[in-house]
Amino acid sequence: FADKTLGSAGEKRISELIGGSKANEFKNPLEGLYANKDYQDFIRDGTEVDGFFGNAYKTNPIISTFLKAKSATQVSKTVLAPHTHGRNTMGNVIIMAANGMFPGGKGMGLAFKTIGNKFKNMNNRDLAERMARMQELGVTDSSVSAGIIRRVARDAYNASGNMNSFWHNMYKKTGGEAAFKLYQAEDDFFKIIHFEKSKDYLRKAFPDITEDAVERLAAQRTRDLMPNYALVPKALKKLRGAPVGDFMAFPAEMVRISKNLAKYTIQDSLSGNPELLKQGMKRAAGASAVGIGGDKALNYMQEYHLITDDQKRAINEVGPSWQRGTGKLFLSPLKKNKNGHVTV
Repeated sequence: FADKTLGSAGEKRISELIGGSKANEFKNPLEGLYANKDYQDFIRDGTEVDGFFGNAYKTNPIISTFLKAKSATQVSKTVLAPHTHGRNTMGNVIIMAANGMFPGGKGMGLAFKTIGNKFKNMNNRDLAERMARMQELGVTDSSVSAGIIRRVARDAYNASGNMNSFWHNMYKKTGGEAAFKLYQAEDDFFKIIHFEKSKDYLRKAFPDITEDAVERLAAQRTRDLMPNYALVPKALKKLRGAPVGDFMAFPAEMVRISKNLAKYTIQDSLSGNPELLKQGMKRAAGASAVGIGGDKALNYMQEYHLITDDQKRAINEVGPSWQRGTGKLFLSPLKKNKNGHVTV
């Protein structure tokens, strides 16, 4: 058996699960326990797979430098970019709408309390137990993009096996740690609302089952219908450090939840259960609105500002190459600026 290292493995894993807290901020139940190396690795990394370069980042300075640069660019374009937080929030609103759910009302209060507790470290036993229950069920702390960013950073900076040295020394003083928590929290917020709303209609659909069974059914639906890093195929997780293919896990998750949206909509609609039928109809309406709503909004704004198809094509031609052919949401009509140039 190895030296007393199961405690440090558990410390790292618990720290990641509760948002990067320091070891002195929580009690480690594995402290002082002995285990062999394979068991230590499982406690520390769970079912996580090695990145694209395997363990070469620990000994190859070129790979290590590349991963550090990749990690820095990923963090700057996501966690530290205000517009990405807005895009992340809007994306979750759209996914909730496709589920036939309005991101408010039932579950919103608990979502705010849970997210606030992560930032303020409030001492609330009841809330802490509910947070632990949602983690146990796989509802929270499973952001796809945040998971990829964290793992690439771990590969880049974690040759010593201690993530705290990277996060606390590099990010804490610059506010990056809080920004990362916010990025994760944005996903957790909507997953908690989805979980609570799912529990609400499942209680009505199955009034005779236990609360534990309701929670497990609701958690299964939340995992199936919201993006979840734990469910990303291992092959895509392995590509996280590759020179190409940043965030390939997210489109894969969108394919998975789109398939599950169709599956649950059909199952619920044909179930013969009035409550599930109602949810199936809501989901069908929400998915349809999301599917066609974007194009309808773009066309409406184009017509509202009296922009013709020829003018739209001309705007596409003069824009940057990466903007050509993309949807354009016009917020004003065509006009000339003081230099005589046509703008929108």
